[in-house]
Amino acid sequence: MPLNLQPNKKLSVSISLLVVVVMLLPILFYCMADQSVVNALIIKLQPEKTSEYLLLLTLLTLAMSVGLPRQITAFSSGLLLGTTYGTVFSTLAASVACFLTFIFSSYVFHHRIQEKFPQKLTTLSDFFTENIFIKALVIRLIPVGSNFLTNVLAGTAKAPLLPYLCGTTVGFIPQMTLFSMLGAGVKVGDNQQVMISAGLLIVASMLIGYLYKKHKTNKKGANI
Repeated sequence: MPLNLQPNKKLSVSISLLVVVVMLLPILFYCMADQSVVNALIIKLQPEKTSEYLLLLTLLTLAMSVGLPRQITAFSSGLLLGTTYGTVFSTLAASVACFLTFIFSSYVFHHRIQEKFPQKLTTLSDFFTENIFIKALVIRLIPVGSNFLTNVLAGTAKAPLLPYLCGTTVGFIPQMTLFSMLGAGVKVGDNQQVMISAGLLIVASMLIGYLYKKHKTNKKGANI
């Protein structure tokens, strides 16, 4: 009897709600925090030396490799470094974290899953066999879902690393840019930039959700 690989619906909904809450946290932070408090926090945490930048990059990378949402990293980077450098910094940290989680999962989880759930692993491996770049890109563009769990699954399935990592990195950029812009707006107390960032984030999320839903509908229609 084949094993069912359908994800737990309650778990999927819970993860999606958690991600939505995480996405709203920067806006809540901006609405509730006093600008003088924000400025004092930035002065205290702002890296100045190369070693401090490397330390911040290492801490964010390690934190994301074990589950820290990338939205928090992008917002924090934008808050400290501004939009442009924040985007580059957070995207680099997220990509390295993806690589670390992927490699760890491929060595630690692959053989264990293969021994206990060979059919599930075969199905998972089949998914990560073709069009890896496009699949990774689409998954990263979707505003909901767990970045950490995706890396674990891809590593466990031993997906081709290079196209997966490239698709992941490119897919990270839009959200990282928006959250870095949001963080930068909070940094300078620019209400207009914060509102524009929040608006663009909502529009992008709705558009990507619509395109993903349409893609699934077309795929089901083609299979009938």
